[in-house]
Amino acid sequence: MVHITEKGPLRDYLGRPLMTTTDNSNPWWPIFKQAVEAAGGKLSKPEILASTTDARFTRQMGIPTLGFSPMKNTPILLHDHNEVVN
Repeated sequence: MVHITEKGPLRDYLGRPLMTTTDNSNPWWPIFKQAVEAAGGKLSKPEILASTTDARFTRQMGIPTLGFSPMKNTPILLHDHNEVVN
């Protein structure tokens, strides 16, 4: 189970979770994890990324959403003037 420091509500106005669980209680998590590992990827601790804000719209429809970034060892520059991919 992922532990976070609560800095705001964890549920939307209808009581639905604002975050998707990343453990075996989510039936999609093991499939996602297996696909990443089968492709030679490595998962780090889940985090909320500014670049995956569109997920809020699918979560508002009650659809659990997982996002990922395939760019490892790359600083998050959010379209800064010197944004590069290692």
